[in-house]
Parts: sequence; C-alpha cells; structure tokens
Amino acid sequence: MTDLQKTAAVSDPKRPMSPSPAPSVEVMAMGGGYAIVPGLNETDSRNDLRARFLAAFGTADDVVAEALLQQLLNGLHNNPGKPIDSPTANLALALMHEIGPRDMIEGLIGVQMIVVHVAAMDASRRALHVEQTAAGRTAYLTLARKLMFCRADRCAVAMPVVGDERRLSASIPWAE
Repeated sequence: MTDLQKTAAVSDPKRPMSPSPAPSVEVMAMGGGYAIVPGLNETDSRNDLRARFLAAFGTADDVVAEALLQQLLNGLHNNPGKPIDSPTANLALALMHEIGPRDMIEGLIGVQMIVVHVAAMDASRRALHVEQTAAGRTAYLTLARKLMFCRADRCAVAMPVVGDERRLSASIPWAE
C-alpha cells in the first residue's frame, strides 16, 4: 500500500484503499478492427483480473462494467480516426480503480468526473495556447470554468462536509 493510500485510509477508515493494482488491458488489432483484451501478466489469473475490473466500476455485472469503460474511453479518446491506445485505456481503468466506487451509482459518477475533468483540462489548454485570439481565449476559459463548476458539483455530492473540511468518501447521501 502506498503512502497516499495509507493517508486516505486513515482520513476515512470506513473506506479502506485496495492494495491490489488497477486492472490492465491491451488494445489489439483483430480482423480489420480493434479489441480491448485483458492484460494478463504472470501473477494474474483471469478471475482476479475480472474481479478487479468489475470492482473498478463498482458493479458485479460484466455488461455494465464494459459499457462504462466504453463510455469512459469515448470521453478520453480525442481522435476518432485512430483506435484508442493501451496507455489511455489503462489510464481510464487506473483512474476508476483509484476512485474506488462502492456501487454502480458511484461508478457512473466516477466516469462523469473523469470525463468532465479531461474536458476542462482540454478547454484550459486551448485557452492558454500562445496563438489563441482574445475571443477564443474568452470562449475556452468560459467553457473551462463551466466544466470545473460541473465537476465541483459532482464532487460536492461525493464529498460531504465533515467539520470544517471536505473529505473524499464518495458516499452519496441520497443513494444510501
């Protein structure tokens, strides 16, 4: 367990961090298309990888987890003319693994948080490009601000106020 995981487990003892690594996948060319296949190494069994994959999305249903992964990858993939690459697919899984949703609702919100974060960072990058016009900068910064408030709203649902601070617990009061 990393120092960050130990700190997070201490800050919210009801939500222990998983000592297991994030699941991994490989993107492979297959019959004129591409497929995402499990990234097995010598220590992983297929069942262990499947369990970690399902846990990353907070569900026990393969169909739900695969649909959420597809939606997440669509949000992260910026070039529809090329297949998604393995590092991007593994980043998506690692981010969901670190969020650690406890159920499908938290999995849905986790996917949205990641996609909104990526969109906000992309809008910020475009706004701050050295050749950006004043009107373009204003438009992109406005979009980035709106996306960041959207993300803050999602996090506010997932981060209840405890005392004078917010703690990441991903508990959703209306879903319990």
